[in-house]
Amino acid sequence: MAEISVDIVLTGISLALKEARPESRVHDTGIPQDFRRPAFFIRQIAGPQAKQVGYVHVGERAIARSARHRRSPIYEITYFPGGELEQDQAAECRRVQELLYEALELIVLPTGDLLSGRNIEGRVIDNVLVMTVTYPYNTVRTEPATLMGELLVSVLGQTTTQNEEEEHV
Repeated sequence: MAEISVDIVLTGISLALKEARPESRVHDTGIPQDFRRPAFFIRQIAGPQAKQVGYVHVGERAIARSARHRRSPIYEITYFPGGELEQDQAAECRRVQELLYEALELIVLPTGDLLSGRNIEGRVIDNVLVMTVTYPYNTVRTEPATLMGELLVSVLGQTTTQNEEEEHV
């Protein structure tokens, strides 16, 4: 699995929305001045992180136990329906809500990895659909742990230098 970040998840959500509703625009950096409906607006509304316990090894390097974290960013997806009549907009929001429950359940990231959506909620407020979804993932900082350098050993008056790997042979 490739390294995952908040931006990569945001791109994965955008791809899922474009696949589910190709006729709708997707915005993630604010609503543009020439905004046209139907359209989605995506933003991250929270990003909790929790340390995980235990030691992690990446390749041959030992990573300290505090280097592994569980991130659970929460995204808000707002859908602005097309149409002129309020009742048509409300009905379209309900149809899109049903579609997004499935589309957001499992997204494909640009790296090809799959990410499962949790706590998917949707509500229609003033003929605008607002959905929230959490995409939890693990992350590991790849800073190498501080290891002992060289060790001077004196046996029967003879001094030799050994590194940590040779000691365990």
